[in-house]
Amino acid sequence: MSRAEEIESLGKVLVVGGCGFLGSHIVSFIVKRHPKTQVAVLDLRTNSNRHASPTVSYHDGDITDAAAMKTLLAQIKPNSVIHTASPHFDAKPEIHDKVNVQGTKNLLQASHEAGVKAFVYTSSASVILDPEAELINADERWPLVTGDSQPEYYTSTKAYAETAVLQANRNPENFLTCAIRPAGIFGEGDVQLLPKMVTACRKGQTKFQIGENTNLFDFTYVENVAHGHVLAVLALLHTHKVLPTIPLDTERVDGEAFFITNGQPVYFWDFARRVWHEAGDRLPLSSVWHLSADFAWAIGALLENVFWVMGKKPNLTRAQVRYSSVTKYHSINKARLRLGYAPLVDLDEGIRRGVQYILEQEKKAGEKKAYEALGLSPEAIKDLMNPKPVPEPTQIHAPNLLQSDEDNARPMLPNETSITLYAELLLHIRTVTLFASLRTNHSRQTDAKLSADGSYITVSHEGQSATIRMPINVKGGGDAALELPSQPPSKELTLRLQMEEKEDSDLLGALQREDRQANIAPWDGASLNDAKDAGIICKNCAGVLVPQKKIQQWRDLPNENWAEMMDFWHCHKPDEHHLHDHTHEHTVGQKGYAAGNRLQATEGVGFVDLTSFLIADSDCEGAQLKVEGKSPSQVICKYCKQTIGAQDPGADGWRIRKWSISITSSLPIPAPAYSVQKWITARLLYLIENTAVRKFHIHTAPPSAESAQSQDPVPSLLVWVFTPDLLFSSSIPSPNRLDPTRSMKVFFQKQTWQPIKPGEPESASIEDVEFPEDLYQELERGLKQSQRLLPPTAKKFQGWDVGLLERFEVVEAGMGYVEGDGNGENGENGDACEIPSEDVD
Repeated sequence: MSRAEEIESLGKVLVVGGCGFLGSHIVSFIVKRHPKTQVAVLDLRTNSNRHASPTVSYHDGDITDAAAMKTLLAQIKPNSVIHTASPHFDAKPEIHDKVNVQGTKNLLQASHEAGVKAFVYTSSASVILDPEAELINADERWPLVTGDSQPEYYTSTKAYAETAVLQANRNPENFLTCAIRPAGIFGEGDVQLLPKMVTACRKGQTKFQIGENTNLFDFTYVENVAHGHVLAVLALLHTHKVLPTIPLDTERVDGEAFFITNGQPVYFWDFARRVWHEAGDRLPLSSVWHLSADFAWAIGALLENVFWVMGKKPNLTRAQVRYSSVTKYHSINKARLRLGYAPLVDLDEGIRRGVQYILEQEKKAGEKKAYEALGLSPEAIKDLMNPKPVPEPTQIHAPNLLQSDEDNARPMLPNETSITLYAELLLHIRTVTLFASLRTNHSRQTDAKLSADGSYITVSHEGQSATIRMPINVKGGGDAALELPSQPPSKELTLRLQMEEKEDSDLLGALQREDRQANIAPWDGASLNDAKDAGIICKNCAGVLVPQKKIQQWRDLPNENWAEMMDFWHCHKPDEHHLHDHTHEHTVGQKGYAAGNRLQATEGVGFVDLTSFLIADSDCEGAQLKVEGKSPSQVICKYCKQTIGAQDPGADGWRIRKWSISITSSLPIPAPAYSVQKWITARLLYLIENTAVRKFHIHTAPPSAESAQSQDPVPSLLVWVFTPDLLFSSSIPSPNRLDPTRSMKVFFQKQTWQPIKPGEPESASIEDVEFPEDLYQELERGLKQSQRLLPPTAKKFQGWDVGLLERFEVVEAGMGYVEGDGNGENGENGDACEIPSEDVD
């Protein structure tokens, strides 16, 4: 097998239960991310959810048949097994025993005898569920709950199977195992969670709610669960290469279990309403009936007894009542640290994909039923439902005709019904500005009240209300009613509130102090040296790019353009030019920074600037060049092919971009993954400091000179940094944001860019800035998404669009964590509990 094939291949992987919901997504994920992997699928029946790739083969089989499993695995000879098969949650206890426990043991024995290297088992987040306790940020140290203490026999058998899998680790020495504990899986092909919620929507059941909706819950999009399984396989195969070495406890994957969730715990009924909204429901909260959990429990008990006599299952049970009203979420910190796991798809996008899939399937089923009613043959129905694609006409793109963002207005979620709030504090004044956007004009019944300490504000309108945390405490607390403008009636209200400054308090001064205002960013030279044995991993796939101990010394560069400055001095300093014989350039790693030094990558030395590292290519063992034309080559991750930097020919090294990587070390801390937005603001702040301008024409690199499009304009953004530092809060949620949020406010316009022609004057007030393609796309996406947080009156300013970009906080400098807190960038968001949705063998 060639080296390229090894990078793109996991070898031969057997996915047990690969025609089920989760298993089929794992197969698709492997085919997409590792296209040269040979995937074998084992399932009880393989006539559904089949992948068309020629690299996938299908095998019918029953895991409860030990002899058949030994024969089949001996024929397939996989080097890895992912075992997702499981009976339906409601199956009989003897079926759970036979499949979950004995079937898993059969697979373990057959895998051992077939020489399998890595065995990953799909367990369940419910294996630690205690019916008498709530799960609040629970982690893998919590004990398994089985037997009489576990009310669900299905969950007990999952725990028994997980125990068997982990006990089989390194028995024999070259057989490595681990377990993945997903929570509340949903997505395309889901047969339990989303379909039942959409059915409830169809039956008009969205007008009922059990409990007060204060219980946080975890739901996990299926592609994220597939991602976690594949990361586990990669980690086990990596460990297998260094056997018999046993990794440190803080890095070990084999013999361990890992919770995998979306990392976005959400209030249970908020999730349900997002699903219903996507399915077309627009019922206002004011029309929802609230049933107390105790009352619903009593009704459930009564219905269970009545329906038991009738031999049927009631629509409401006590288990369902508890399930919808209990807090259950888990920590995924261990998976982040050891597997390099980070969710690929956020909750809202996962809901959109999953519900749209259901709606499309309903539409196809309705069409098929209509065609059958007409008496058409199955072949005719197939042709009608799968028409041949019609070629699209050639489109001519006009570079300056840009579609307005208003065409893609954000849909209203049910829990926002009539009010959207946004508040911001500009640090150079002592006033908080609050914007309230209503669906109808305000009236005398519309009011706004501050909490007792002035930290929260609640706006009420037409029987509904919305609350946000203020960016800073303001005066007039104690549930004081604020005066609203009386005339004219408006849907858009603006209030200006004085910030509170108590005696002996210098809160504003603290916000404006020098170390907080400095343009800081994680991973400077001093912190990397202090971290001991710092290494670099790919942010996308967690593949090791620069192994720990490879870099012996990290050195800060005083300026991002240091190399260009040195070249200028080197060529233009006449009194020392005769000394520049280049004979000692290889020792730059041991020199100080001076005009006589030419920057050159040095083995074992990592040069650090604000947003990148300069590293010798020999130290980047997990990276390679992707050569395209005569321009500097891209540096890509060997494992996932993601671009992580670019070749620096002038310094004979590779520039590794901080926003594409994360740092690992021997310290027991997670490898944080910072949002790309924060690296962008660090870059813009640097440009402001060094160019004394605040307007930037940002674009990607023009096409190469050999390209026919080399003279064509490229899309660009004219960005005006209006406020470099502000704090804001918004009632519209977004992933991983915890208000108040530190950010930069910018004005921007979509434009096009071309290189300046000879003789054309340059603008002294606008700096031309080239961004890598991925950074430019993230800037454009981030600005567009940030507009969703703003009220209509704040989205525009004299022909400019207005956007927000998050900034680094002081606590994120250095290695990017607070002493004693292993929670990464914003703290662990918490992860949650499960609706049983593993697959049926």
